[in-house]
Amino acid sequence: MVNQDGYIYVAAGEFNVNTNMFNAYVTRHFESLGYKCFISQRDGFEVGKFITFLASARDVVNDPDSDLAEQIARYVAYYLDLGHFMSRSIAVVANLDDPLDSGMVVEIAYAKMCNLPVIGVRTDLRSPLGEVEDTIGINPFPVEQCDCFIKAYPPTGGYETVIERTDAILAKVNEKLTEWIPRKKNNMRDPNNSNPIFQDIVKGADILFGNLEGDLHSKENMIEIAKRFAANQKLLLGIAPELVSITETDEESKPD
Repeated sequence: MVNQDGYIYVAAGEFNVNTNMFNAYVTRHFESLGYKCFISQRDGFEVGKFITFLASARDVVNDPDSDLAEQIARYVAYYLDLGHFMSRSIAVVANLDDPLDSGMVVEIAYAKMCNLPVIGVRTDLRSPLGEVEDTIGINPFPVEQCDCFIKAYPPTGGYETVIERTDAILAKVNEKLTEWIPRKKNNMRDPNNSNPIFQDIVKGADILFGNLEGDLHSKENMIEIAKRFAANQKLLLGIAPELVSITETDEESKPD
């Protein structure tokens, strides 16, 4: 029996009912086996909870001309997912069906770099290489982030048949988790890990979420998180890229 003291990080898009139902079912399956799971559509601040958290951030900033509230809402999700939950995870299960979610691709690349086992699952017949029978049937770059890539034909049939066949796929995922979790150990919080990317994101996550009690999504906690971000914005926005915006006016002012 694998030591399940840690999260299974479920990496996937969450922008429609198709993926959200699958994500929720995957999470239910592994939680029924005794694992803890992180799933951003339930536990994070993305999409559905973004607007709610943004309102809390605006209450804290209290400046209609400032874009700090939007920055807080945008970057808190990044620190929560990668710095808080991934740093506490023992494995990642990634949904590699099309269209591939760009956030998920970043997540499994982080997992690969910090020595987390990644199990990729694809049940999609579509292939960018042009043939259903392609061995990989997917852009190879995301696949190379996986320790195990499981390719299965999509479950078809009525409800009971689809559930039965999906359970068979997830049983194979669990078999591979059992093999891979003992072989790799997350080094994201290892004090000997000198990777500055990991150090910065873990430090930021601890500032934002450390010692919070109860539900992260409670009004009180969301306000506290926004306050912490506002008080530490220079450090926390250190990961933000330089923004260069080209407007139509800029284009019109170019010399002939």
